[in-house]
Amino acid sequence: MKSSFFEFHVASSALFTAKSALQTVGHNISNNTTKGYSRQYVEQRATTPLATYNSKGMVGTGSEVYGIGQVRSFYLDQKYWNERGVMGEYSSKGAQLSLMESIFNEFASTSTSGNFDSFFATLQDLSTNTPDATYRNNILKSAESLATFINSTASSLKKQQLDVNSELATLVSIINNLGEQIANLNEKISKYEIDGSRANDLRDQRALLVDELSLYVNVDVKEEEFNQDYAAGKFPNPEDRGKSDKRYSILINGYEFVNNWDCNGINVVERKPGEERNKMDAEGLYDIVFDNGVSFNLYSPTLKGELKGLIDIRDGNNGATEGAHGTLTQTHNYKGIPHYLNKLNKLVQVFARAINEGLDYKGEKIPDIAGHNQGYDKNGNLGDALFTYTKSNGEDATIADLNSGNSYEELTAFNFKVSSKILSDPYLLACSSEANSGESNNEIILGFANLGNYASLFREGKILDYVTGITGELGIDAKQAKNFTSNYKDVTTSIDNQRMQVSGVSLNEEVLSMVQYQQQFVAASKFMSVINEIYDNVINKMGV
Repeated sequence: MKSSFFEFHVASSALFTAKSALQTVGHNISNNTTKGYSRQYVEQRATTPLATYNSKGMVGTGSEVYGIGQVRSFYLDQKYWNERGVMGEYSSKGAQLSLMESIFNEFASTSTSGNFDSFFATLQDLSTNTPDATYRNNILKSAESLATFINSTASSLKKQQLDVNSELATLVSIINNLGEQIANLNEKISKYEIDGSRANDLRDQRALLVDELSLYVNVDVKEEEFNQDYAAGKFPNPEDRGKSDKRYSILINGYEFVNNWDCNGINVVERKPGEERNKMDAEGLYDIVFDNGVSFNLYSPTLKGELKGLIDIRDGNNGATEGAHGTLTQTHNYKGIPHYLNKLNKLVQVFARAINEGLDYKGEKIPDIAGHNQGYDKNGNLGDALFTYTKSNGEDATIADLNSGNSYEELTAFNFKVSSKILSDPYLLACSSEANSGESNNEIILGFANLGNYASLFREGKILDYVTGITGELGIDAKQAKNFTSNYKDVTTSIDNQRMQVSGVSLNEEVLSMVQYQQQFVAASKFMSVINEIYDNVINKMGV
C-alpha cells in the first residue's frame, strides 16, 4: 500500500540519483589528468514498482543508483602489456649495446691505428737495425702496450658484465616490490567488494602497477571467478554481487608470481664456482629462484621485458657450447658480452699463434712468414713464444705448452702478454732465420712486419678486417635494438591511445553529462516543490 506521502519519496529518489550522478561526473573531471584512471559512471535503474489500489497496473516508485561502474577494456590492457614487454627488452639492450659500442669504437680506432700499427712499425725499424738493443726494446714496449690495451678492453667488458649483473639484482627488487603492492591491493579490493561494491579506483591503481611490471617482465594476468554458481549466472541480480569470489593472479613468463593475496617473490642467487655459463664470465653472476624454491629459466624463449634484455647482454654467447670448465652448457644465441669477449680471445689467439709459429686461423702455414719459434736469437738459440700467458704455476707458457691439447684456448684477452724472459733480455728476440748467421739476418722480423697485411690471417681477412668486423657486427645489433625500441614504443603508444579512447575522461562528454544531471536535479527539485504545494493546499487550506 502506498504511503500518503508517496510522491515525496519518488521526488527524493530522483534528487539522490541526480546527486550521485553529479558526484561521479565531478570525480571523473577531477581525475581527468590522473595517470591510469578509468572513467566511471552511475549504474541507475527504476526502483521496484507497486500495484495500483485496484491491482490493475503498476505505479513507478522512482529511481536508484545500485552501483558505480568503470569503463575499461581488459583486451586492450593485455595487448598493451604484451607489446610493452618487447619494448622493455630492446630498450634495455639498446642502452647496454651503446656502452659496448663506445668500448669497441675506441678499441677499433686505437688498436688498429695505434697499437697494432705501432707494433708493426717498430718491427720495420728493427729489420734495418737488428743489432741495436734500443730498437729491440722498442718492439717489446710496443708489444707490451698492445697486450695491455687488449687486457684493458677485456676488463672493461667484464666490468660492464658486473654492472649489468648489479642492475639485474636491482630489477629483481623492483619486480618484487610491484608484486607485493599488487597482492596488497588484491586484499583491499576483495574486502571492499565483499558486499558487491566495486573498488574502481583501487582497480585502476592495480592495473597501473601491472603496466609498470610488464615493462620489466612478460605478464599473464587473470581474474577468475571461483564461485561456479555465480560464474554460471545463477545470481543475475546486482544485489547478488556479494556472492562473487574473484581471484586475481599474475604469471611472469609462465611462473606463478601473484596469487590473489600472496606474492611468490624472486631472489638472486650467486652462481657457485663451476656453475658459470661461459668461460670468461665474471665471478658472482646471479641466477634467479622463486621463494618457493622453483628456479627461473633465464634462457626461456618466451621471456620478455628488461629482464630479458639484461640476461641477453650479460650471458649471450651466440650459441657457444663450451662452459667455463670444458663442459657443455646451455647455449644462449644472443650476441652479448660473452660473445664479444670470445671475439677478443680469438683475436689474441690467432695473432699470438701467427707470431709464435707462423700459422693462420686454420693452423696452416702462412706463406713467406716464419714464426718466432723458427728463428734464432743473438745467442744462436731457437726462439720460444713471444706472446704467451702465465700458467697456474706462475711460469710463462712455452710453445710446447701452447701446442699441448687446446692450450691456445687458455690464452685469453685477459692474460695475453709478452714473454717475461724476452722482456728482461731483448737479445732473446729471435730475428734471424739461421743460427749464427750474423746480426744482419732479419728474415724473421721482416716476416712479422708483413703480417699486418696478410689477407688470410683470419676468416674475415686481415687484422684490421677482423677488428672492423667486430665493431660492424656490434653496430648492426645496436641499431637493430634502437629501431625495435622505437617501433615498439610507437606500437605501445598507439595501443595506449586506444585504451584512453575507451576508458579516458573526455571533458566535453563530462560537461554534457553534468548539464544533463543538473537539469535532472533541478526538475526533481521543482517536482518536489509542486508536490509540497499540493499537500500544503490539501492539508492546510481546504475547508478554510
